[in-house]
Amino acid sequence: MSSNSKSFWRFYIIIALILAGAAALPTRNFGVMVSIINHGFVFELPALFSVSSIIPFLAVLSAILLGFLALPLLWKLPAIKRRVFVSILAVLVLLPLGLLVEELSQELEYISSAFHTSVSPSRHHISQEVMDAYGITPAMIQSAMMTRSGLIRLPDGGWLNPWLYIQEPDTDSQLDDQLIATEPRFDITSMYIPWYVRLHYYIFSTILVLTVINFLYNLANMLYGDGKPGKRVVTLHGIATGCYALAYFFVRVVRYENHASFHITWGSVLNAAICFVLAAIAVGLFCSSFLRHEGWRKIVPPAASAMTVLALYGAQYVMLGGHFYMYSESAAVSIFLRVLIVAIPGIVVYFLLRVVSHKPPTTYDN
Repeated sequence: MSSNSKSFWRFYIIIALILAGAAALPTRNFGVMVSIINHGFVFELPALFSVSSIIPFLAVLSAILLGFLALPLLWKLPAIKRRVFVSILAVLVLLPLGLLVEELSQELEYISSAFHTSVSPSRHHISQEVMDAYGITPAMIQSAMMTRSGLIRLPDGGWLNPWLYIQEPDTDSQLDDQLIATEPRFDITSMYIPWYVRLHYYIFSTILVLTVINFLYNLANMLYGDGKPGKRVVTLHGIATGCYALAYFFVRVVRYENHASFHITWGSVLNAAICFVLAAIAVGLFCSSFLRHEGWRKIVPPAASAMTVLALYGAQYVMLGGHFYMYSESAAVSIFLRVLIVAIPGIVVYFLLRVVSHKPPTTYDN
C-alpha cells in the first residue's frame, strides 16, 4: 500500500500525536528550566515541574518522536536501510540533547543552591504596604536577591527595584521568617548525574529509543509496505519493547543491605535482573530484524543479548569505582547470578526467534 494512502496518514498522525503527548511534559519543563536559567532566579514554578521529568525523558522521547516523524521522508528507501538510517538519526538526537540538558541542569542546581542560601544576614524587609501596593510576594523578593539586576518582575509586567524600599524589620515581624522558609519546589539532588552514572542509563536509553522506533517502523512496513517482517515477528517485538519500556520508566532506586560492600537487597537484585534481561532481549530482537534467522546468523541476536548484559556490567563496574553490586553475602552466589543474567536473554532470544521463524506447512502430501 502506498505511503500516500489515507490509512497510512491516519496511522502516522495518531502515533505522532501519542508520541508528542508523551513528550509534552518534559518539553514544557525544559522550557521552564531554560527560563529560570536565563532570568537567574527561581520564580513561581508551575504544577508538575520536576527536573527528573526532563532527565532523561526529554532526550529519549524527543529522539523517538523525531525519528518517527521522519518516516514519510524515508519511505522510498528499502525497509532495512530505512531503519538503519533512522536508528543513526535517533542516536544523534538522543546523545547531544541528553548531554545539553545535563549541562543546563548544573546551572539550575547552582541557582537552586543560591536560592537556599541567599537569605539576607541583616534580616531587612520591605514594608507590607509596599508589597500590597505592587502585588509583591515574599518569593518574588527572595528571587530578586539572586538576580543579576536585582529587580522584581511585577504582575503587570513592569520592574521594581526592591532595594529602594528596604527597611529594618520590627522585632515581631513575621515577614523575614517567611523569606527564610521559602525554598524551591524541586529536588536539586536529581539534577546533575556524574558521567559514570550517566553511562549506565544512556545504554538503557539508547536501547529504548532504538527498539521503539524499530517496532514502529516494522509495524508501518507490515501494514502499509511489503508486509515484512510479518505479524508474528512484529507482535513479538511489540511485546518485548513494551515490557522493556515499562521496566525503564518504572525502575526503582537501588537499595543496599550493606553500602560499604555494595551488597544490595533482594528486591534490588530482582529489579536489576529484570531490567538487564529485558534490555538484552530487546537488543537481541532488534538485531534479528536486520538478519535472516538461518545459518550462522542465528547466533548473532543471542550473542548481541549477552554482549548487552556485559556492557551494562561494564558500566556498573565504572559507576561503582571498580566494583560490582553484590547480590548475596556469598561471592559464589553473586557470580552465579551474574552468569545466569548473561545467559538467560540469549537463550530466550534464540528460542523466540526459532518459534516465530518456523513456518507451518501450507500444503500436505496425501
